[in-house]
Amino acid sequence: MLQRTLPAGFIAPCLPTKTKEPYEEMPGDPKECRQHALTCAELAEKADSPARAQIFKNLASQWLKLAVELERAQALMDEYEARPLKR
Repeated sequence: MLQRTLPAGFIAPCLPTKTKEPYEEMPGDPKECRQHALTCAELAEKADSPARAQIFKNLASQWLKLAVELERAQALMDEYEARPLKR
């Protein structure tokens, strides 16, 4: 069985630590996701094997995709909330 260990200083996924009400805010922060992507890219450069470097490059790519998806979702929520209520 393949066992994976996280590098020292690895940051947990970008999820909010506290929210007042469910769905009050979008979970996650695109800026945090981009920071995680940068961290993964840096770890890829320091990796001790090409295989590990590729894993970190893939993780960086996924963090960037998540940042974009969070921004799109937030834009949709903002647009929805800006609409006047129809009665």
